[in-house]
Amino acid sequence: MVWMPFRSSKALAGWLAGYMYLGGAELYSPATVFVFLTLTLGTCVSLRSKHINSTSTDVANLTMKARLLILLCLASKAFSWGELGHRTVGYLAQMYFTPEAENLFDELVHPTESFDISDGAVWADDWATQTRMPWSKPWHYIDAKDNPPKKCKVNFNADCDPDKKCIVTAIANMTKRVNNPRLKLGDQSNALKFLLHFLGDITQPLHTEQKCRGGTKLMVQWGAADSRKEDLHQVWDKLIIQKLRGYKKPRDADPDNEYDKQLSVKWAADLKKRLDVGRGGVDVSDQCTNITKAQECALAWASEANAFICTYVLKDVGINLGPDPCETCCNWEWRGPDDLSDAYYRGAVPIVEEQVAKAGWRLGQWINALAEQRVQMKRAGVEFGRSGGHGDEAMKVQMQPDQPKVET
Repeated sequence: MVWMPFRSSKALAGWLAGYMYLGGAELYSPATVFVFLTLTLGTCVSLRSKHINSTSTDVANLTMKARLLILLCLASKAFSWGELGHRTVGYLAQMYFTPEAENLFDELVHPTESFDISDGAVWADDWATQTRMPWSKPWHYIDAKDNPPKKCKVNFNADCDPDKKCIVTAIANMTKRVNNPRLKLGDQSNALKFLLHFLGDITQPLHTEQKCRGGTKLMVQWGAADSRKEDLHQVWDKLIIQKLRGYKKPRDADPDNEYDKQLSVKWAADLKKRLDVGRGGVDVSDQCTNITKAQECALAWASEANAFICTYVLKDVGINLGPDPCETCCNWEWRGPDDLSDAYYRGAVPIVEEQVAKAGWRLGQWINALAEQRVQMKRAGVEFGRSGGHGDEAMKVQMQPDQPKVET
């Protein structure tokens, strides 16, 4: 869609309208959308004002500039847990994989994709995926309609939209799709890649909170007083992690994300050591990992993450001024430390490390269980292997919560 040349203002306007209708305006912040519109419309005006023939070199050059500007705007959307966090979850999970789990990943992902497991873990946040499947956006979170910092609680019936669904139902349904022999391999592959991502998302506390759209509308200070404001969601998604792991933006082009991958592998190894020896307060002994009770497990994980909203994320720092007046508004006043990159950061680090560690461990056990289930199904004579797939609309239609709703 982005790669088509726009030969007139009407053509560009039509494309923009379609893009917004399909969810672009909801995927990105108002500021990003504004810049996106300004740059693309400006490029179109430049094309029109010069009266350039559509086959000329100038048109090609301007069109390429427009494409680059569009991509720069769209790329600004934050990854949940950030790329560094999600890649770490993927690598940590793989460290617990059985041989059968490795085979499952190879069978479903490698026939069509050349990436490693960390690429699979960020696939659901990729621009192309979000654009092709805009209806999957609500699957990344559940909006707890609670009252932090006084009360934090996830209520499935109240918080999971029955039409758009949520991350709890998404995990349950994607779990069932991975080994559904009626689906083509491409559709099973998509389900697996969604799981690689969602089991990371559900541990990020602000992915379980409705207030201020999960913190995306609550602006805070990160760094020196002259630094630009960041939203609280961004702080938890990536800024805490980047500071913790000493992230520095690569000077040279890194199309294969080798720098992020190196940092993620190292962090995953560090977290595995802590998990294996039981250090750092990361206890996974009571974690729900039963794939036949996927919805209940996902709800338990969401509730666990949501508890941190009251105990730390918004504890003593947010002043609730009443209900948010609209979906994109935030009726809160930040009264905490001016610079969240100092004391607030230090208090957040143990939570972030615990949640990322749990996400990686859970994901490893989850994929192991799915792999064992597939082995048993094959032994029973069930055949897999229909090529093709990627029936995105079929996936959308089948996202029905087929387990009983659980009240918490």
